[in-house]
Amino acid sequence: NGFELCVGMYYPLMGILKGRLVPERHRAAIYNLFRIPLNAIVLVALLNDFSVAQSFRYSAMFLTGAMGLQILLARRMVEERTDQYDAYHAVMVDEEE
Repeated sequence: NGFELCVGMYYPLMGILKGRLVPERHRAAIYNLFRIPLNAIVLVALLNDFSVAQSFRYSAMFLTGAMGLQILLARRMVEERTDQYDAYHAVMVDEEE
C-alpha cells in the first residue's frame, strides 16, 4: 500500500534530517518550541466548527507552506555542501603547491 510506504519512510527520514540539522544539546528545547504552534493549530481547529471544505483548504495551505519551506531548506543544504566542497578543494590545491 502506498500510504504505508510513505509512513514507513517518513519516520526514518525525519530522524536523519533532525540529526543533521538540530544540534544535540538544543534538541529537546527546539522540539518543545515546535509543539507550541502545532498545539495552537490543533486547538483552533477543534474550537471552530470548520466545514470539510474549509478544513481541506487550511490543510492544503499549511502543506503548501511546508513544501515551500522544505524547498528552501534543501537549497540551503546544497549551498552549504557546495561551500564545504569548494573549501576542501581550495585546501587540497594549496597543499599540492
